[in-house]
Amino acid sequence: MPLMPGKGHTPGCEFAGVVEAVGDEVTLFKVGDEVIGGMSATNAFADNYMPGSPGGRPLGTSALADYCVADEGRVALKPPAMKWEDAGALAFVAVTATAAVNAASLTADKEVVVLGASGGLGMPAMALLREIGCKVIAVCSAKTADAVKEVGGPNVETVDYKTEDWASRYGAAGAPPPDVIIDLSTSPVPPSWAKAKAVLKPSGTFVTMNMHNPDYAAKNLIPEMWVQLVVWIKWMLRLQPRYRFGFYQELEISQGPGCWQRAIAKFAALAEQGKFKMSRLTAFPKEHVHKAFALLKGGGGKIVVTF
Repeated sequence: MPLMPGKGHTPGCEFAGVVEAVGDEVTLFKVGDEVIGGMSATNAFADNYMPGSPGGRPLGTSALADYCVADEGRVALKPPAMKWEDAGALAFVAVTATAAVNAASLTADKEVVVLGASGGLGMPAMALLREIGCKVIAVCSAKTADAVKEVGGPNVETVDYKTEDWASRYGAAGAPPPDVIIDLSTSPVPPSWAKAKAVLKPSGTFVTMNMHNPDYAAKNLIPEMWVQLVVWIKWMLRLQPRYRFGFYQELEISQGPGCWQRAIAKFAALAEQGKFKMSRLTAFPKEHVHKAFALLKGGGGKIVVTF
C-alpha cells in the first residue's frame, strides 16, 4: 500500500484476492482463482499526483477497496499455501527488485555490491542474485547479516555499514573493482553515486531507484532526454560507469506489462520453495485503515489492509 489518499482517489497499488469476474479477452484466469496483482502505473500514480489526468487505460479504482479492476498482464496465481497478507504485499516488491537486477545485466562471473541488502527491496534482490550465481557484497547491519546470507546463498559476503565503509575495500590497496553496484538503500543518491564512480570499473553499472542522475538533472540546465544521452555517451567512451534507473517503469518499457506477471509468478514460486519470504510486514483490518496510513507516514515498511 505505497500511496497516500488524495481527493477523489482510491489509493493502493497491489492486491491479493479471489477473481469475481473476467473480461471477454481474458484467457489465463477464471472466476474463483486466488491471485496476486498490481494496479496500472498510470491509474495508480498519475491521478494521485496530477489531478485531472486521464490516467491512461480505464482500469477502474485502485487496490484499497473491496473490489478492484486489474490488467491480466499484471496478475499471477497465488500459491495455495501463501498467506494472504504476504501475497497482498508481493507485487511491487517482485517487479521492482526484478527491474533493479535486470537493469544490472548480470552474469555469474560478475561481482555486484548491493546497498541496503536487508531492506524491503534488498532481500528480494538477493534472492534473484542467488539464482544468477554471481558474487555479492551485501551491505547491511551485523544484526541482519545472517538473514541476508540465508536468502542470498553461499556467494554472499556481508559488510556491516555501521562499522565499515563499503567503498574502502576497493581501490589501489584493496580488492579489484566491482562490475555493478545496486543501490536499494534509503540513503541519498548523490553520496552513493559519488562513491560508485570512484570504485566501479569504467565499464561498470550503477543501478538506483532515483530516476534523475544527480550530476546533471539537479542543475536543470538541459532536458532529461539529453541528460541520458550524455550519460550513455560517457559510458560508451568508458569515461564513467553507467547510471541506470532500476524502477519498474523501465522494465515495462523494455518487456511490456507482462513483466509484472512474470515477476510476481517468479517470487510466488520462490516463496513456495522457501527461498524468499516477506519481511517487515504489518497488516491492519480495513476498520483500522487510518492506523495503516499513520504508520505509512512514519516509514513503517510494507503495510497491508485486509478486507
